[in-house]
Amino acid sequence: MLRWGAMVGLETPGIFEAFVEAVESRGAVKAVLAAEELQPLYAAASPLPAT
Repeated sequence: MLRWGAMVGLETPGIFEAFVEAVESRGAVKAVLAAEELQPLYAAASPLPAT
């Protein structure tokens, strides 16, 4: 939901950054992000690819 919200421009409280970083640090999530060619959600100035 946080990734979708970011794609549509919704602001989320900063407290979610640590949660997202923890989730995205998991091996399975890293594999999916790589397979989908997605950047980490809070990567500095990295827009998500259009789907």
